Amino acid sequence: MKKYISKSLFILCALILLNNNHIYASPFDEDSIIGKIKEGVVDGYDTVKTKAGKVKDTVVDKAIDIKDDLVDKAKDVKDSIVDKAKDVKDGIVDKAKDVKEGIVDKAKSLKDKFKEKANKVKEVVVEKYGNVTDKINSHFNKDKIPSYVSEAIFLPGHESKEMICQGIAYLPDEVMDATQQGDGNYYRYVLLSYYPKESEQPSQIVVIDRKTGKPIKRFPLYKKNGKPYTGHAGGITVAGKYVWVSSSRTLYGFSTQEILDFIADNKTKAQAEEGIPDSLDVLPAKDLTVVDYYDVDSKASCVSFDGKYIWVADFAKGIGKEYSPIKHHKIMGRNCWIAGYLVDSDGYPTSKVEYKYTEDGSEETAHKPDAVIAMRDFVQGMAFCDDYVTLSVSMGPINSRLAVYKNPMEKDGKKITYKPEGCKESFTVEAWELSSLKNWKKTKTVSAGSEDLEFDGKNLYVAFEVSSKNYHKTWININPTIKTTKYFYIIDFDKMMD
Repeated sequence: MKKYISKSLFILCALILLNNNHIYASPFDEDSIIGKIKEGVVDGYDTVKTKAGKVKDTVVDKAIDIKDDLVDKAKDVKDSIVDKAKDVKDGIVDKAKDVKEGIVDKAKSLKDKFKEKANKVKEVVVEKYGNVTDKINSHFNKDKIPSYVSEAIFLPGHESKEMICQGIAYLPDEVMDATQQGDGNYYRYVLLSYYPKESEQPSQIVVIDRKTGKPIKRFPLYKKNGKPYTGHAGGITVAGKYVWVSSSRTLYGFSTQEILDFIADNKTKAQAEEGIPDSLDVLPAKDLTVVDYYDVDSKASCVSFDGKYIWVADFAKGIGKEYSPIKHHKIMGRNCWIAGYLVDSDGYPTSKVEYKYTEDGSEETAHKPDAVIAMRDFVQGMAFCDDYVTLSVSMGPINSRLAVYKNPMEKDGKKITYKPEGCKESFTVEAWELSSLKNWKKTKTVSAGSEDLEFDGKNLYVAFEVSSKNYHKTWININPTIKTTKYFYIIDFDKMMD
């Protein structure tokens, strides 16, 4: 039954197609009808297929367009979200930065205010404490100048922080045979050496006239190459043709005659310079250039001349790295030595034996001493006073001591052998010792900050740094009981020893 219904439907569809395609045939021509029907069906199928393909293509194109449109919109949304997120991030970062800067500024402002208030409080406390320490110090310095001091001459240049005095020496009136110096005659002029503490200026030599007690001339010091000498100038001494200034294992020789000639020059006027204390800046000045160098086996912290030897000594502390001793100077149970060099009549050292050694990683050059004397630590100056040797012992805000020993060289010394670090060769030298048990005679307590010493055959010269603005108030605040002085001393040695 289904077969006939399907066939009838097929025939009906075919008639419809035939009718639509204007096919007319005799109802009795069955083959013709079927053939036409087949053709119509095939043509109809192709038409439907073509239309379906076009519909499909249209649908696919529209789907692709929709897809592309959706992708573009999604990309736009994504970009928009990213941009908005970046803007939000940048805004947060900027705000965080502003907040941070605000906090930092406020913290800095609070810190500055606190520091300002703290400084004001500190100034008040320091001032009040300073007033107290000044009164205490005044009580302990009622009799400032010891009775054995024959002359106490104002030490200039310490009213500000630029320069600090270290060395002291007498100056003969003329260049003389070095071996004839130190005969106890009156020497009118005193030489003081200064190093720059808060100044770009070179180290200086200043001439003091003992008759007036006033500074009269100033000499800025220069090396042979024209560069300023800015060394510590820890000691100064005159030997014949040379004024020797000591520091950093070297003796710097300047012309005695050049200094004497400028003292006699009354035409040169002072010219103001920056970095020079007012009391020294008013002096006529002449640049002084090194005429010779001499390397010594010593730290050359101080220097003295006794008419036979130039003596150069170490300042050292046995404990700690700062101011540590030179290793091969540790002899006779001591950390330091005084190296003695014989001189010719011109005042130039005669030792020709030269060697190099290593100290604290640096290569040093030295001449072999003709004699050495082992001594204690903390020595700032020394002088050979005929039958005695005097040491200037000081360190910071404590009273200094002038320690006097019997001259050990009156007896035979002991031959010792030493080998400087890094040297292949060893050396032998005659040695003596300054000992509190063997040859100490007397100790005098003097103002804090004693430095270099010199002896002229009658008087002992003592320089001090305590009056420097770099130290004076600070030391008194630390130790109000210390002795202080604004002078350098010329001591009657015999009177001191009575």
